[in-house]
Amino acid sequence: MKKNNILVLSLAFFCIDASAVEFNTDLLNANDKNNIDFSMFSNAGFIMPGTYSFDIYLNKNILSESTVIKFITAKDNTEACITRELVEKLGLRKEYKDLVLSHQLDGCYSLDALKGAVVKGDLSKESLYISISPQMLEYHDANWLPQAYWDNGLNGMILDYNMSLNTGKNRGSSQSQTTSTNGTLGFNAGAWRFRGDYQGNYSHLTGHQGSTQQNFDWDRFYAYRALPDIQSELTLGESNLTSDIFDSWRYSGVSLASDQKQLPPALRGYAPEVNGIARTNATVTVSQQGRVLYETVVAAGPFTIQELSTSTSGLLDVDIKEQDGSTQHYQVMASSLPYLTRPGQTQYKLALGRPEDRHRHVSGDLFVTSEMSRGLSGEWSAYAGAILSGSYKSAALGVARSLGVAGVVSADVTHAESTFKNNSYKGESYRLKYYKNFEELNSTFTVSGIQYSDSDFFSMSDYINKENDWDDSRRDRSQYSVSLTKNFSEQKMSLSASFLHKTYWAGGNNDSYSLNLSKYIDFHEWKNITFSLSAVRNNYYRSQDDMVYLNLSIPLGNGTVSYSNSISKNNINQVAGWYQQLHNGDSYRLQTGIDKPNNNGAKNLLNGFYYHNGSLANMSANINWKEDNYTSAGLNINGGITATTKGIAMHPSGNRGSTRVMIDTDGIADVPLGKNLVTNGMGIAVQAGVTSYSRVRSEVDVTRLPEDIEVIGSPVAEQVLTNGAIGFKKINVIKGLKLAATLRLKDGNPVPFGATVLNKNGVELGIVGDNGLTWLSGINTHQALTAKWNGNAQCKIALPEYINPQNMLLLPCEE
Repeated sequence: MKKNNILVLSLAFFCIDASAVEFNTDLLNANDKNNIDFSMFSNAGFIMPGTYSFDIYLNKNILSESTVIKFITAKDNTEACITRELVEKLGLRKEYKDLVLSHQLDGCYSLDALKGAVVKGDLSKESLYISISPQMLEYHDANWLPQAYWDNGLNGMILDYNMSLNTGKNRGSSQSQTTSTNGTLGFNAGAWRFRGDYQGNYSHLTGHQGSTQQNFDWDRFYAYRALPDIQSELTLGESNLTSDIFDSWRYSGVSLASDQKQLPPALRGYAPEVNGIARTNATVTVSQQGRVLYETVVAAGPFTIQELSTSTSGLLDVDIKEQDGSTQHYQVMASSLPYLTRPGQTQYKLALGRPEDRHRHVSGDLFVTSEMSRGLSGEWSAYAGAILSGSYKSAALGVARSLGVAGVVSADVTHAESTFKNNSYKGESYRLKYYKNFEELNSTFTVSGIQYSDSDFFSMSDYINKENDWDDSRRDRSQYSVSLTKNFSEQKMSLSASFLHKTYWAGGNNDSYSLNLSKYIDFHEWKNITFSLSAVRNNYYRSQDDMVYLNLSIPLGNGTVSYSNSISKNNINQVAGWYQQLHNGDSYRLQTGIDKPNNNGAKNLLNGFYYHNGSLANMSANINWKEDNYTSAGLNINGGITATTKGIAMHPSGNRGSTRVMIDTDGIADVPLGKNLVTNGMGIAVQAGVTSYSRVRSEVDVTRLPEDIEVIGSPVAEQVLTNGAIGFKKINVIKGLKLAATLRLKDGNPVPFGATVLNKNGVELGIVGDNGLTWLSGINTHQALTAKWNGNAQCKIALPEYINPQNMLLLPCEE
């Protein structure tokens, strides 16, 4: 609606040339036109001194929305007042920020000290555009904003839940009803997130072995918060140890760990440095197989690029284009491995507490554990860790190295000393990891772990099990795992294989093999026919399970016809089916076939599955029948409830207890948001499972808006949230009739040209044109409206009980 104001006012202007604008006073209905001074409008793009609500863009990326910006007089024009708060949000490097802050006048700072910086306001788009050289910014990423923009969100309550209900009847007439649930209950207070994870089960079995069982348990209670100044996260309460070096165990205590999510996306994890020397101010382009990954401008001299994404791997092309037109070209190898850390970066984890058993009983001595990884150079990283407890001590030391075209390797050794009642043990564990991406073969080979532990080595979890007389028969002796993936692009085929082998000091081994092959086939008019084959073998604790699965899928119309055949040690299963995804995002699958157990006759099968991607929750229903065996039905609901002082809403659940955004549409229901969300009767919806520390985009789907609902201003809202936050965004929406009316004052004169019409919430519904003619939106009967001009509300408009939008209304505006 603000843009409508600008459109109407702009009718009184016409351009003379690109640098000057004149105002045609003949278009105005004014008695003393000669006493009006329009010389200040002679500059193109002139903005009157005053305060405005503008969206701010930095290098074409939205920085903040609806920000109050003051325009002040400067020489022959006006300019935006850059406040200190805005300077902090620009994310300037320290030396440039200090330079800007050294130039201040009446609380306004100038960016003129930054060479090439441009600040330009656009009243027609209600936007302020700031352009600054990327070299002057700490980091620049379209999906990331500096810490000054991170929002801890609202205080509020959350409940994320998953519930499954099943009923079945067996051939022996026994019936069963089971219900299981799990989820997270919690609340947010400032930067703190308080959470409790729970699970519960209920089962009832009828027949000659009838029984009823039920239980409900809290898995853990914990609280956490972000510490942005040190790019870490603090956690209190019950948790499982998270470590890149040691195994994991349950404990109750406190932990402090680096949080890579708080870094710009390009600085998370490991990525190689690109180093070079520019003879002049040059453009450096990093590309891979013709696709540009990164491009920047550097000053003459040595340069280092550290902003490559963590997913970057393989051979990279580097081009340095000098100002004289000459170009330098060379290649670098980028590899990735969990233990590689960027040069100069340090990642750490600290924890202090006491071990817990699976029933949340605290037992054992107090322990402290720490680990750290440090990037030493473009190729080497070192990492180390230690665990100290009353009768247990452990230390680990390792290195990781990029081998260039040969891949990436890491190796470490862990020493442990364990003291039990009458015995003491000292032992070592050795581990090797390797990764190689064969670009020329379109393949990846990974040795994700070769590890050997001697007989006197106890990990911390082994120690806890033995100290508490729990089962320690599964203490590892050795293990190794290998995986291979291969894509055959021309043949439209992919292959993957993996193998895991583990042995135990108490005897026995665990072996797991898997093979997967998929291929796309085009046959005459039939396109994208999919053939897949999977084979699995698991040897675990002296038992062996084998299965081979074959599937053929053929697209047909709006759905897919499929045939599958699975062969296992105990039966053969053949099924034909139909799958279709509906326009509303729901999907269903129908299948029929036969199941033939060993040494038994074949039995018919019938099953169906329906998935609903809802606004209140995600739900799935299934029904299954096997001849002379069983009939069963099930329902699964996955959703959440979020409540704040702004409102309450049910919604589909993301990750339990995770970050979400509450969206308010001025109390108007049925406003579509995104693909499947719709605001409830309070005008509230919640977008769950959003990414922390990255731009979160909330958007009204204007293509699905009802005819009587209109978005005022931008239908898009963005923000950056800390982990676990309940964000909040308000999108201005009106609901009602759209009509034309003539507005008259009490003395019969028209309401002045340019006056605005507001509803009780101050939302602008229209702007008065010539002779009182006004186009209004969001009009409802018995609604009280206000006309505003000269900066103040001047009169009120009462709407009749019955309104015919087809007719022109004559509406009196009285004081």
